[in-house]
Amino acid sequence: MRGWAKLRVFGTVSALGAALILSACVSAPATPDAYELANIYADNIVPKSTPARFVAAFERYCLDHDGTGLESVLRADNYVPVPRRAGAQIQSWVVDDRRPAVMLLDGRTGCSVAAEARTGQTTAVQALIARRYRSAAPLDPATVGRSVEQAWAVPGEAGVIVFTQRIGTPHTPSRLILGILRQT
Repeated sequence: MRGWAKLRVFGTVSALGAALILSACVSAPATPDAYELANIYADNIVPKSTPARFVAAFERYCLDHDGTGLESVLRADNYVPVPRRAGAQIQSWVVDDRRPAVMLLDGRTGCSVAAEARTGQTTAVQALIARRYRSAAPLDPATVGRSVEQAWAVPGEAGVIVFTQRIGTPHTPSRLILGILRQT
């Protein structure tokens, strides 16, 4: 697992975090999505979601869904895709309320949610892991990727890792990403 994590996951985890932060600034053609994105409240691009809403979004979009048709589910839930930068492998989805942003890695190999860091999120994530993956094996975060805070190997699913990642510092607004990566 360690070799796979170093070779396959290191860049992917960092890419999941970096893709969303500035991607909303990309110019896009005048589509209905472009108009909706132009009017989104700036603090809702990566919002301060409650711990319960944060983990619920992760479960709904990343754990309870196999990825097939997920774009339709996100649209039905009022999410709008953010235009991608050239060469980006991640599609970010945002909504103009306090639900977390959702990021999908091409090929359905990764899914994550992002929100500003708030009290209780770490505890909520740990409770989610204990509930959904009772025998999850903790991994050394450094073997998974830059800024990875916690990581677990999912039992019974070879090559599947759940992780948390921090973007920012304790002295500035920071973001928490909760994601899952599946080896292809």
